[in-house]
Amino acid sequence: MNWKRAGDRVMIGAVCALAGAGALAAFAALGGTEDDIRSAIVLFIAAVIYLAPAILALQRHAPNTASVAVVNVLLGWTVAGWVVALAMAYRDPRNPPPPGGSGSPAE
Repeated sequence: MNWKRAGDRVMIGAVCALAGAGALAAFAALGGTEDDIRSAIVLFIAAVIYLAPAILALQRHAPNTASVAVVNVLLGWTVAGWVVALAMAYRDPRNPPPPGGSGSPAE
């Protein structure tokens, strides 16, 4: 079993659970009527979309995943900050050089 992937899945699940907990807290604070259930579901979906760059960075093993999360959380409320975090999340994962070589072709 690849433990790094398992850890990433746990982190993604934790982020989604945090978003769900926020939606449930909003549901409880609003009184729990049917309209409040819809509001809580919309809030949960909005939270997952808001955190999408951080979730994608974790899933794709992007370099500087923590930086993506910080930019996403602190500046994501601006459209430009969210787009920057999304672009950072879609950067290519780092590929280590092949063992026994510098990565350049042999001459």
